[in-house]
Formats: sequence, structure tokens, C-alpha cells
Amino acid sequence: MLNNIGWRTRSVIALMVAGSAFTAANMPLSAVAAPFEQRQTTEASQTPWLGATSCSSSPDLQSATVAGSWAELRAAVNSGAPLIHIPGNAEITVPNEPNALRIKRNQQLVGDRCESRAGASLKIEAGNIHGKTYPVITMDSNARIEGLRILGPYHDPSAGFRILGVQTVSGSSGQIIRNSELAGWSYSALSIKTTTNVLVENNYIHDNFLVESNGYATGYGVVVQNGNATATIRRNVFDRNRHAIAGSGQVGEGYTATENLVLQGGGKQAYHQFDMHAGTGTTVGGEYVDITNNFFDYGRVGTSNRQSVLVRGVPASGPAEVKGNFFSQDFFVGSQVAVGGGAAVPSQEQLRLENQFKRPFKYAKTDECLTFTVDKIRWCLPDSVPSTP
Repeated sequence: MLNNIGWRTRSVIALMVAGSAFTAANMPLSAVAAPFEQRQTTEASQTPWLGATSCSSSPDLQSATVAGSWAELRAAVNSGAPLIHIPGNAEITVPNEPNALRIKRNQQLVGDRCESRAGASLKIEAGNIHGKTYPVITMDSNARIEGLRILGPYHDPSAGFRILGVQTVSGSSGQIIRNSELAGWSYSALSIKTTTNVLVENNYIHDNFLVESNGYATGYGVVVQNGNATATIRRNVFDRNRHAIAGSGQVGEGYTATENLVLQGGGKQAYHQFDMHAGTGTTVGGEYVDITNNFFDYGRVGTSNRQSVLVRGVPASGPAEVKGNFFSQDFFVGSQVAVGGGAAVPSQEQLRLENQFKRPFKYAKTDECLTFTVDKIRWCLPDSVPSTP
């Protein structure tokens, strides 16, 4: 069905997930690829946030079931409690086993993380390996995770186990992962598996990678996979991931990535950051890829692949949309290009016309927040994100 509608329409549809109400007050400055001149003259009453939300916009938790321990959390989830609050800076150790926590349809799991508060954490223990590839937390349709730190056990690229932090239930839809920190997952922090209309917004997603002795490598911030998997991924901060966003290229896969900041970290474990594979046995790469209004402070010497974007198969709806993005590096990055993919992406002429390359990215600590500025566009970053010179 998406073949017959434009990329702008897809972007708007993707934002209308799980019945969420996006008002003028909380819409991004440019929900759909505003032109440069509009974005540079837009005045916001308050500097918008990337990677977190303001502490003043915390959800109403009066009716929530409070869970401060693993026993309480498991009991609340298993009972079907609709709203579960993990308070303050609670640290809950979650067993490292398949499907240790199954968040049910319409359940909400909420913590207190915001721009200046770390919030509660779910820490997954390093032992008890039950096979090589499995998710620890699963989410069914319209489930929500917000304001939590979901910390995996593997910050070492040679950990050797392919563990997923959060994975959607196949055939489901409408999940929201918002205002959280996801790190330390050797396979993927968030796996969107045969699931549609997922919203991933205002998260800090970092330190997700694995390199095995045989050369096999993973490490995705967000991955859409196994076909019929779609997501809107916006206002996140990505750092030290093999790929920040990836797709397996199967039929019906696609993502809209907008207003994300990609940082330089990761060293030799970091490859191109926004990715879509070609499907098995085909040159087609999923259904659609829309990459608009993002900020790539990526591509300096030190990473294994200095490309910011690489689309490895032509999406079924046509070449990927790549427009309105800012890159700190030039279009040519050493022997590579900032945006690669041949026929899967726009021409070099179009890319240069519709994006800005070699733009200075500035970071500074102010009384208000850690600021990130490029071409007069200013954002706040949460305290958990290190300042990048």
C-alpha cells in the first residue's frame, strides 16, 4: 500500500501510532522536511531536546502500580497492571534469559528519566546464557516504555553473545519507546521484528556492538527486521553503535528517521550509521527509507566505515529520501562518500542540493543545558550525553 503514497504522507502516518496525540506544543520544529530557510528562522519559546524530554513534561502517575524490585516488577507485569511506575533511581536486576520480562498489550512501564535525572534502571545480569540470540524484554501491541535506563551486560565488543535488549512481539503494532537510555546490547538495543507503526523518540542509544572471532559483527541501536516492520525514529542521540539504525531489507520493512543526532564514537567497531540491507536473494531493500532533518557528526578518521548513510538495496517505493540533513564531514569522506548506495539513493547532485555538508557542529555547557548547535539550529542534550568537542 505504501507504494502509492508519497514519502511526506508516510512520515505523517508513521507519527500517528498507538493513538498518540501530537499537538503543536510537542511536535518537532520540522515534522516533515521543512526547507533550510524555514528551519533557520523558526523561533521556539523553549529550546527543544534531543535524547530526553523536559522534566516538566513527566507523565501522570497517580494511578500507577509502583514496582521497586524485580519481584514487584514481574508481579505487576504478569498481573496485567496497565501502568507501572519504577520510581526514582531504583536499580532492578533483571535475569539474563529469554523473555525475562514480557510487557503485555497496552501496558505502560514508566520511570522518571528526563533531561537532568538519570531515572530508574533495569540492569541485565551478565550470566545465565540460554543460547546465542534472544531478547530479554518483549513488548506486545501498544505497549510503552518511557523514562527508563535499560542497560545490557555487554559493553565490550568481544563479549561473544548475541543478546537483544527489547524486541517487539511478531505481528504486533503501535509500541512506543520514549525518553529512555538503551546501552550495552551486543546484538541490538531495540529490535522491531515483524511489527508496524513503532515510535522511537527522545532516547539516548549507545554502546551496542559485537565482533566475534570469526568476523561476524552486530550491534544495532534500532533494527527493523524479518519483514513487515516499520518505525518512526526521531529526536534520538546515537553514539558508539556499529549501526545506529539498520534494516534487514525484507518485504514491507521501512523507517522514517528524523531529527536524530549521530555522534562520532565507536572507533573501529563503528560502520555506516543509517543502513538498509538488500533482501536475501534480491536487490530490493525493504519498502521505504526516509532520512530527513538529521545531524551527522560522524565520519572522521578512526571508524572502520566513514559513511553516515548506506542503503544497500533499492527500496520498493523508490530510492531512499535523504534530504534536509546536516553533515559535519564533506560529501567525500576520504575514499568514501557520506551517503552511499548508488541507485538506492538520490544522485550526488541532488544530495548536495538537498543536504548540507561540512557544517561545524558546536557543543557547549550553558546554564540551561548541554547545547548542540549547527547552522543556527540549537538543541539541548541530556546530562547523560558527554560533550563532544
